[in-house]
Amino acid sequence: MPSLFGPDLLFERLHYVDRYYDGPRDGLADCNGVPYFFACPFDEEADDYCDYFILGRAPDGSLQLASALMEIRRTWQSQIEGGLITIDTWIKMANEDPAYHRLATAMRADRIAAFQSDLVFRVHAEFQRIPGVKNAGHTDFLVH
Repeated sequence: MPSLFGPDLLFERLHYVDRYYDGPRDGLADCNGVPYFFACPFDEEADDYCDYFILGRAPDGSLQLASALMEIRRTWQSQIEGGLITIDTWIKMANEDPAYHRLATAMRADRIAAFQSDLVFRVHAEFQRIPGVKNAGHTDFLVH
């Protein structure tokens, strides 16, 4: 049986989710072992998301930005679960935390650059929850 990761690459890692609605819609994930920003367009006529994603090659440094942003988000999530803050506080913190704001601004710039590059293409993707992960969050998915 092939492994989840490695030479067979049945599934790849989802590193960062910027928009989530019934599954990841925008973020950063690997494709053939290389990080790409992904975006699922919304079809106004169908009033639903498309069944495909647009991929743009992530600039160097995007994974480090994603990791730093997700670490801040995990800290806030732990505080929510511990009753220390509410979801409303999280939203306020995201708007007011200077470190988070700086990282999110840099991530948006990388995303814009990725989709303006020559390495943009359309793919179909399937997201699956990582087996055995308790209290799974928005990035606890594998991508196929």
